[in-house]
Amino acid sequence: MGSKNLKAIVVRGTKEVSLADPVRYLQIAEELQREMKSHPGIQLYQRYGLSALQKTMGEVLKDPEERRMAHPYELTVKYNTKRAGCFGCPAQCMDQYPVEAKGGGVISCELHAEPFETVRNTDLDLGLECSLLAQRYGVDSVTSMMTIGWLMELYERGLITAKDTDGIAMEWGSPEAISGMLRKMVFREGFGNVLADGILPAAERIGRGAIDYARQVKGMPTNYLYSAATKTAALGMGVGTRGDLMKSTTFAFDGAIGLLRLLYDEKTAAEYEAVIRHKAAEVTGTDKALCSRELEGKAELVIFSEDEITLCDCLSACKMVGVGWFGVRPYDTERRAALLAAGTGVERDLDTLYQFAKRIRNLERAYNIRQGMTRDMETLPKRFMDQPIEYSRDTRSDQRNVLKSSDFEELKDRYYLLRGWDVATGIPTGETLKRTGLGDVAKDLEKRGKLPKKSAEGQSKKEKH
Repeated sequence: MGSKNLKAIVVRGTKEVSLADPVRYLQIAEELQREMKSHPGIQLYQRYGLSALQKTMGEVLKDPEERRMAHPYELTVKYNTKRAGCFGCPAQCMDQYPVEAKGGGVISCELHAEPFETVRNTDLDLGLECSLLAQRYGVDSVTSMMTIGWLMELYERGLITAKDTDGIAMEWGSPEAISGMLRKMVFREGFGNVLADGILPAAERIGRGAIDYARQVKGMPTNYLYSAATKTAALGMGVGTRGDLMKSTTFAFDGAIGLLRLLYDEKTAAEYEAVIRHKAAEVTGTDKALCSRELEGKAELVIFSEDEITLCDCLSACKMVGVGWFGVRPYDTERRAALLAAGTGVERDLDTLYQFAKRIRNLERAYNIRQGMTRDMETLPKRFMDQPIEYSRDTRSDQRNVLKSSDFEELKDRYYLLRGWDVATGIPTGETLKRTGLGDVAKDLEKRGKLPKKSAEGQSKKEKH
């Protein structure tokens, strides 16, 4: 849509929605509703929302200096927000602000956090205003605030001055810098026009080594890089379709276990940890997959996560109440498959559904390859490779973790091989595309001279490892 300058697609239906088996469908839905309402994790969402959970994560992940930043959870207390959420969902994990709170609105998840820690903002109302402005402007709060935070680091390091940014001193936490530059970006005013096309074009226009400080993957500013040392998240970001973790989140396998005992009582936390560890071992065939120091099992976890998220997207399911916590939340793939069958009258076993997910992943990949993506683009910024990573500590030694570039390349090799893609280039092979029903796509890539000459299965051991 972006490459075609398409803002939105609007569809208006004129017929009623019918169900193949409405009795069965409602039975499954009502049973699921009951289980979700009584589930401790869903009750946490209902009671505190995602801003409180983010605050808990921040206390674990951030340095003491960062913990003193203002946090959106304080906003929910100040304005006594009501619960809100998607229609029919029992979680209601969003925060609804009253009109007197900067005009009011509903905020959830990352929309809440970015105007605070990313730009070191201590003004609660300013953070709320920026989140609500981003919604009203129709722009992404995460990438816009990450871009502004990047400018602040450039200013701090002396790479840009107020003269470059229309007289605005891009100082950490400055209200003028935060809300003022946001408006400039949206309306392409002055220096805002330099930023409006994205962080990579902006870095090229600024020069002076600005790209070295951009927290981005494939041009997508991302706030997940502090978790890169977990290796699973690093790989998910690197090879993912978007360049962040929205399509390949591995949170359940990376961060969930460390938070369980902070969120639940000891018995519940132990039960959930056992479920997650079992799922990880089942997916990968090893008990080392959850160890941050090991490479084993990481590629398998990313592939499993991507396929699950793809199915969630296809079946209109929420990541927060399902796929984000594999095996722990009641809204799992089996339930989604049962609802699909009752709604459409077409029974699909799980293997068939996962094949659909793999077909979609290969199609996304082929599209990106056609548009010019290469293996070399699937990397993280240099500042997150081969050196201690900010905000990431090994809990056993309290030392900052290091992601070796050689380890990262090895993880990519393994991921490509398991996906049936050419290890040298990361391009789906003709055999893989045909096997997943994309023979026409294989012909198109071949016509463009982009189809690998050999199959993934036929590569040597040296190439595989």
